[in-house]
Amino acid sequence: MKNNLISIITIVISVIAIGFSLLRIVPFEITSDTYIGTTATFIGISVTMLIGYQIVNTFEIKKEVTEQRKLANDLKQMNEDLNKIIEKQKNEMQEGFDIFSTLVNYQENGWNQVYKHLVHCIEH
Repeated sequence: MKNNLISIITIVISVIAIGFSLLRIVPFEITSDTYIGTTATFIGISVTMLIGYQIVNTFEIKKEVTEQRKLANDLKQMNEDLNKIIEKQKNEMQEGFDIFSTLVNYQENGWNQVYKHLVHCIEH
């Protein structure tokens, strides 16, 4: 809304300035000075429009960068959550393996090796 208001004000001022430059009391003559003045006016108007476009473009880019940063933070959080889930599953698998190893070692070696596997199981 603010950008539209600024654009409308600049266009109105430009039209008024062109109107004052064309509506003179003195007789209207086309000379080389008039040609240079008209050319300079059109160049000024085009440069003003280009600068306005660049300003609007800057605001749009800032908005897009903010959105991209938000998405990057969301992806980073999702990645951390997935890594926690993977680590939990890895520990659960290790725990199951240690319990199984404990049972096998108990049947083969008795209580000597069982204690070591039970401690490892508890650590996970």
